[in-house]
Amino acid sequence: PCLPAPTDCLGTELVSQDVWTLAREIDKAIQVTHVPKTYGIEMANAFFSLERSGALAGAIDDCALGVAVLAAHALPMSELRFGTETAKEHYLIYERLVHDF
Repeated sequence: PCLPAPTDCLGTELVSQDVWTLAREIDKAIQVTHVPKTYGIEMANAFFSLERSGALAGAIDDCALGVAVLAAHALPMSELRFGTETAKEHYLIYERLVHDF
C-alpha cells in the first residue's frame, strides 16, 4: 500500500513533521480499529512535553490541529497524572484549537 503524504505542518525544532504525520494517522486509525494504548500514551507525553518546554505556542503556529489531536488523546492521561483541574485546562486548549482552526 502507498503511504499517505505528510501533513502540511512543517515541524519545529521540538516536533518534527513526522510526529504530526504519525499523530494524524493514529487519530484516523483510532476511529476505525483498536490501537494499542501505548500510542495514546506517547501522544499524551508529546503534548505534555510541548506544554512543559514552553514550545506549545510555536507548535500551535506550525500545526494547530496536530496539537489538538495530541491534546485530545492526552485528556485521559492528564486526569490520571495531574487531576481534574489540569485535565480541564487541557480540554479548554483542545476546544479553543478546534474552534479557532
